[in-house]
Amino acid sequence: MIGLLGRYVFPSASWQADGLTWLFLIPVLVVSAVAALYAPAYLRQERYAHESLLRYWLMYALFVAGMVGTLLSSDLVLFLVCWEVMTLASYVLVAHETRNAGALRAAFKYFVMTHVGTGCLLFGAVLLRVAGGSFAFAELPAALRGLAATSPAMLHTILALFFIGFATKAGLYPFGDWLPDAHPAAPAPVSAALSGVMVKLGLYGVLRVFLGMLAAASPADAVVWGWVLGAFGLLSALVGGSAACAAMDAKVLLAYSSIAQSGLIALGFGAALVLQPLHPALAALALLGAGFHLVGDAVVKSLLFLGAGSLQWRTGSRRLEDLGGLFEAMPVTGWTMLIGAIAIAGFPPLTAFTGKWLMLQATVLSKLPLVSIAGLGLLVASLLSVLYAVKLFAASFANRPMRAGALDVPATMRAAQVILAALVIALSLVPGVVLGWIAVALAPLPVLAGSAAHAWSAVGLLPLSGALAPLALVVLGVWAAALARAAVGTGEPSALREVWTGGVPADHGAPRVHPLGFYSPLRESLRRAYPRPALPKLKAPAWLVPAVDADRWLYRPAGAAGRRIADALRRAHTGVPHLYIAWQLVGALGLALLLVLLLRH
Repeated sequence: MIGLLGRYVFPSASWQADGLTWLFLIPVLVVSAVAALYAPAYLRQERYAHESLLRYWLMYALFVAGMVGTLLSSDLVLFLVCWEVMTLASYVLVAHETRNAGALRAAFKYFVMTHVGTGCLLFGAVLLRVAGGSFAFAELPAALRGLAATSPAMLHTILALFFIGFATKAGLYPFGDWLPDAHPAAPAPVSAALSGVMVKLGLYGVLRVFLGMLAAASPADAVVWGWVLGAFGLLSALVGGSAACAAMDAKVLLAYSSIAQSGLIALGFGAALVLQPLHPALAALALLGAGFHLVGDAVVKSLLFLGAGSLQWRTGSRRLEDLGGLFEAMPVTGWTMLIGAIAIAGFPPLTAFTGKWLMLQATVLSKLPLVSIAGLGLLVASLLSVLYAVKLFAASFANRPMRAGALDVPATMRAAQVILAALVIALSLVPGVVLGWIAVALAPLPVLAGSAAHAWSAVGLLPLSGALAPLALVVLGVWAAALARAAVGTGEPSALREVWTGGVPADHGAPRVHPLGFYSPLRESLRRAYPRPALPKLKAPAWLVPAVDADRWLYRPAGAAGRRIADALRRAHTGVPHLYIAWQLVGALGLALLLVLLLRH
């Protein structure tokens, strides 16, 4: 399909596949293939019985082709065309359950928000073409350099438009408010592809434009936008992590987690830009940590969404209070979800630990006050990821007596989860090899120019072993387990006993701890340890809740405006051919006038 586009639709367009492209293209192809393996059995649910499988697979193929085309594009026109193919196809996939009004509303919100972002990208591309004379990626750094010298206001306007467009796709707060609505509405394999790889294409745009073109064209302006990226990244990590801790729906929890993890990656990108002039080695370390976290999260988040889909497939619910006690009845799903939960929580040696640890080292060791504070914020966001990962797994698979019977999902669904879990383990055991590959892929970026080799020495590391040596930890753990087994011996098997509940009668059918109160013991302990002084209660300002509710002041008004425009356009469909011809003439004249003005400028 990409070849046909290049031959017949864009014959003069060129395609590229540099290291940055491959860094994203490999996860896109792997996750898309695994999600396709998972989908046939999943779509046999009763809720999808009346939906067209032909529509699903056609849109899925267009969705994957759009992502691949976006990554292979070498000019802004082709990039935006493929970006729109990806967006429209994913919109149809989110709305796959056409008889579900909630799914259709979520899909409409996704459509409106992502097209606002696409509109920003298109407007920014047109402005950049007028100023620089080209859409080709290779010529854009020169255009940005010229704007930095002659028209800084125009430069930052264009960069702001690009940032909004990419941040909307990447799920950064508040632009990513579509994620908690779209993910629960979409089928699980679509959610896995959306959160695992499509969201990452927004971060690809950030890398390509801000850390590639802008950093090469105007390093001083790149530092300014590094602060912007870091601020929105940290805000997204904290808001997304906090919302995930409060979520009661497994897929909503994972959607907020996607906002948080995209925020952490954006924070790493921003730190790299800010540190580049003063601490090139730490800047390279921050970028490599963000790159590792990006690759790891693509696999881990896809795994967790497929696991959530398996829970819904078996139990008919995503609500955490309806789950629990499923670990023995769904062993494959349970073990793969355990691997994913440990990985996203950041426990060593699994994937998230390596990326977060490198970014934490880079920010804290910088000795720049604001950057170090951002590093502490990264640490807080990491602690939040521990909380919601534990909540997700415990509420889903433990928290009540084990259910009887074999309840695991069909073989192809289990195989998809096992493949992703194996990839998580593989990435975790050889982080140095993966980091070396990422360093090669990102080598053309100015942030890594001549600094990758010094990044490890900045924190006393070697890329292939370093302070974290997962294979050595595994060998040591196996050896310790063997010694413990030999010391205990192989006597009579231990007997199973009822769980002691502190003398409180237990309802063996209900959750032992309601997910809403999962962290109530911690809250109560902290309340006793740190008593709250008697202070006068201040009423929250009336403007506070509306101010942080982006649905109220941005997305709902935008959706209402879109409906009014659609109604007006529908009334223009009178069925009279002469009126249609008149509209076409008016549109052609308007487009011709716009082109004349642009060319004269």
